[in-house]
Amino acid sequence: MIIIGIFFDTGFFFALKFKKDPNHKSALKTLQDISQKKYGNQFTSDYIIDELLTLTWKRTKDKNVISQIWNLFKPDSSICNIIQISIDEIPLIYNIFYKYLDREKFLSFTDCSILYHMEKFKIQYLASFDSNFDGLTTRIANPI
Repeated sequence: MIIIGIFFDTGFFFALKFKKDPNHKSALKTLQDISQKKYGNQFTSDYIIDELLTLTWKRTKDKNVISQIWNLFKPDSSICNIIQISIDEIPLIYNIFYKYLDREKFLSFTDCSILYHMEKFKIQYLASFDSNFDGLTTRIANPI
């Protein structure tokens, strides 16, 4: 079964809500394309939400931005489906992480969890500004 879809990465969400981010305009444009269902169903994971809230606080120290980001994931208004990573998946994600340790472009454990879930659920597109994914998946958000 093939699921046409798009997975949202941390940096995409951050750029979407933090107007001072250099990729803010690009994120808004990409979201317009996504909202037209051009890329199918929308996904992210609990790891991304964790990383996103931590990154946002570290970079902004702004509770209003934190609230704006949190609003993206409220059950009644969530921008996407949230995949929860199970304990059984952690070793499988670790295998991907270990496989790519020697790559010139580093992938975090969270990045590897994205690759794992994109493969598992046959998600074809990634909304990300992280060029470390280049050559591994189809990334649709590009820096300005």
